[in-house]
Amino acid sequence: GMKDQGSLECGQTRTPQVLTEESIPATMLLNFDVLFDVMLHVSSRRDASWLMQTCRTLYSVGAPTMLSFPVELRSKRHFISFHAFMSVGGGRRYQYLRKLTLGNGICGLTEEQMQQLIGLIHHATVIESLTIGHTSLLEEDLHFGYAIAQLTNVKEFFMDTVNKSKTPTSWELLLHIRSNVVSARLDLLLELDGIRQTRGDPIYLLQNLADSLEILDVRNADFATANIKYPHLKHLSVGLWHVAPIAPLIRAYPNLRTLVIHNLSFDLAEAIRRANREFQLQRTWEALDYVETTINAAYNLAISCKIHFLNVEEVDTPEDVTMLGSVLADCRPSILSLSWDLLLEVKQFPCLAKNIPRELEHLVLRMDLSTHSPDKMGETLDIVWKSLKTSKISKLEISLNWSDWAIDSGAPMYSLWRGGEKPTPLKQYVQGLNVKTLARRIISTIRSVQYLCLRISYEGQDQESGGYWRTNRQGCCLAIDRLDEAVGKKVMFKKDRHFYMSRQYQSLMHC
Repeated sequence: GMKDQGSLECGQTRTPQVLTEESIPATMLLNFDVLFDVMLHVSSRRDASWLMQTCRTLYSVGAPTMLSFPVELRSKRHFISFHAFMSVGGGRRYQYLRKLTLGNGICGLTEEQMQQLIGLIHHATVIESLTIGHTSLLEEDLHFGYAIAQLTNVKEFFMDTVNKSKTPTSWELLLHIRSNVVSARLDLLLELDGIRQTRGDPIYLLQNLADSLEILDVRNADFATANIKYPHLKHLSVGLWHVAPIAPLIRAYPNLRTLVIHNLSFDLAEAIRRANREFQLQRTWEALDYVETTINAAYNLAISCKIHFLNVEEVDTPEDVTMLGSVLADCRPSILSLSWDLLLEVKQFPCLAKNIPRELEHLVLRMDLSTHSPDKMGETLDIVWKSLKTSKISKLEISLNWSDWAIDSGAPMYSLWRGGEKPTPLKQYVQGLNVKTLARRIISTIRSVQYLCLRISYEGQDQESGGYWRTNRQGCCLAIDRLDEAVGKKVMFKKDRHFYMSRQYQSLMHC
């Protein structure tokens, strides 16, 4: 009888081989339209590769699907194989290549291989995302950088590795990019002669992108240029920043909405803070949606516009508490997220609470209480709740953490959860905590709170305890209703805040 066009020939078994057209069986008869539709719904490169190895029909139609996934070339061997794959069919496959990463392992290419790489870039005219993992490629042949600059369809451009060179080749590339890049991640440190270091000015170097750039993640930058504007730039992430004048940022990025500053390498400088405050008396942003930074950076920058959501990294010392008070007075956030370091005594918390602005609606507080005596833990926590008694906070998120390695009363704490050992006082306290009772205590003390998220965690225990509560007040009577996890998250996490804390946003700013 006739063979079913939708079935494989019986008795065939295949071991996956190198993907070449000659290795594909020619005897298989499958419906082309059905196979093409199947290939369009493949969800991973591996699945596409397996399907392409089943018959020549799928091999011929599989290239667009394979190239719809990001291509990462991590070694010279990867590049050689990929070049051979792309060369089949007179280069027609280049029209499907959208995302390409050239990893750190692609360096030390032969002259012929370098020409092949340049040819690959020349032919990849529709590429939308390009990552250069090692800028030494730009030094091996200047035509490589020229080929990248001539691309016109790139929307995402990432260049990570520090350029160690006598000439700023990577900077020259940035100055001549023709694509309307929307998102860029760059390291602008240049090492000259292996000794001297200088940092690039992204405002100047990216001027060709001034009308298109919306997201910039930059390390080792020196913002200086005053006469170039990036009207569409909304998200800025800065790392390893050695100085903190805010004027260049306000001039260059007048419509900025989010600012993330990480891995700082500058100290406090009252002169810089004073200069930043004086400049902002004349000109500043209308408002910022989200700022994430250290307390030192926040203090130095002295941002005086309204910050909707301020996320401050660990508050470690009494001096940090004082600085945070000044920062809150400057920007008057609606949402504040901060981490209270375990070495900072809770008795310092009232100093912070008295500086909380009336505009603050939502407080996210993470506290490590490992160094506090379990005998006085109730009193310690009451210091926090009573400090917030007169605030206008309507949403409160509290994360309380205990760990078993801390020092208590000058003596090492033994493991809380090691089987067979006598329970420590801290272990007994944590085990005996009644989460609902604690939630009620918090809400009855801070009467403005309408919604509470309480999390309790301790090192050595797999799951944290806690939950979401809603306040139900009727006259003098107080009731608290526990909310379902999904409902609690929906109520507590506004759409904008959820975005800033999401993996999507973090990948945009820190990828």
